[in-house]
Amino acid sequence: MKKILLLILIPFFGGSCNENSFIISDPEIVVEGWIESGGFPVVILSTTVQPNQEYIDLDDLQNNVIRWATVSINCGDKSVILIGKVDKSYYPPYIYTTSEMRGQSGKEYELNVSYKDYSINAVTSIPESIEIENFNVVKCENSDSLYQLNALIKDNKDEVNYYKFFTRVKEEDKIYLSSFMGLYGDDLLDETTLIPVYGGISSFKKRHSPYFKIDDEVFVKLAHLDSSSYEFWKDYQNVTFSSSVSFFPDRENMRSNIIGGMGYWCGYGIREYKVNIRDVYNSEELK
Repeated sequence: MKKILLLILIPFFGGSCNENSFIISDPEIVVEGWIESGGFPVVILSTTVQPNQEYIDLDDLQNNVIRWATVSINCGDKSVILIGKVDKSYYPPYIYTTSEMRGQSGKEYELNVSYKDYSINAVTSIPESIEIENFNVVKCENSDSLYQLNALIKDNKDEVNYYKFFTRVKEEDKIYLSSFMGLYGDDLLDETTLIPVYGGISSFKKRHSPYFKIDDEVFVKLAHLDSSSYEFWKDYQNVTFSSSVSFFPDRENMRSNIIGGMGYWCGYGIREYKVNIRDVYNSEELK
């Protein structure tokens, strides 16, 4: 999930590019955090970037990374303080994590962040993971080299469920990336639905197509979300779309479960698979 969320969450007001139209607010803390079933928590902290007309280099954004916060997670029967460390798989390349806690489905996780005068709190839950029944691969029309990957899932219509896909292409992506248009509420799904699984999105990714190539070894992660996590990712997806269309500017902050800051703290019940695009029957669930 390689993202530059602090760029998306900039408080931005005014209808023109005149610098006098900017209303500069105080910096806020941006939280990017998640905990998966069976996985260690990851939290990235930064401050919002103030808008101006000057070019901002990506390297300069590292000045907005927060490296000296106190970050802890409480799951009811256990509380753990996370350790900050450099990790170049992510951007910004500094995360807080711990090997003393793994996510478990059915549990709630409270995140607390203390930094200078800031105090931040958020709570998320990890739903039960949902199995992918099968995959298939279809050659894209008008292309000899691109393929569409699809996943078959069964949705329990007696429950309200939310799903999100993440993907990673071996030899190309260091970590899982948010799948393009990969968010689904079960109001859009039948009891059994074949869902397109697109490639991940990243400002650093060389390949810009959402489709895959022959011989790609694709890792697919299906995450089962709670409602607050779904609301954040739905707004994120809308902003990603509208930011590319000048007729639909988006000036509202995304919905967030972060109290005292911005961003997200998400719990994911996950199932993880490996699919060879040449031979879909080589797909296997990763334990």
